[in-house]
Amino acid sequence: MKKTNCIKKVIRCAALCAAALLVASCAEKPKSDNIIVHKRAKVQKKQTQAMSGYEDKRNVEWLGATYKVCVERKSDNTLPLTYDEQGNSYYDNRISVRVLRSDGSVFFERTFLKTDFTQYISDTYSKGALLGVVFDCVDGDALRFAASVGSPDKMSDEYEPLVVKVSRLGALSVAKDTKLDTASEDELEDEDDGV
Repeated sequence: MKKTNCIKKVIRCAALCAAALLVASCAEKPKSDNIIVHKRAKVQKKQTQAMSGYEDKRNVEWLGATYKVCVERKSDNTLPLTYDEQGNSYYDNRISVRVLRSDGSVFFERTFLKTDFTQYISDTYSKGALLGVVFDCVDGDALRFAASVGSPDKMSDEYEPLVVKVSRLGALSVAKDTKLDTASEDELEDEDDGV
């Protein structure tokens, strides 16, 4: 019987300790007016960067003859700096477009800067760079180029698309590209057929 009383006392003592711990853990902790905020690490801005250059040369059948279209992009440290979304600075680009006749004579030649497209781009992209001018296709009696101005960060897809056309007389026209290139191949074939 002594053993049973002793076991009962141990069980009661353990139950009382557990109840005391439960009450203590549920008690409201004192609140402090001190708010601890960790200081953000300062993001180190990169030095001024240059976009990579490129050169594209291709033969194009146009107006019953073969023309060579040459496009070259180079960064230019004499132009005003451009910026990406994080505020990193980049040298802007200078893009030259040449269209040569089959005998090698120059039909069209122009060096494009971002300022050539300022009136066609929104304020969102005004701090961006001239990203590219690339040959797209023959569009009736004109050569069609796709141009873009936007974030110089190669990981970004933020840009304003533009259309540049060179007429058969060498006249230049620029417009915003309002057509998205999201159509399926079947839709494009229907569009070409006039359906």
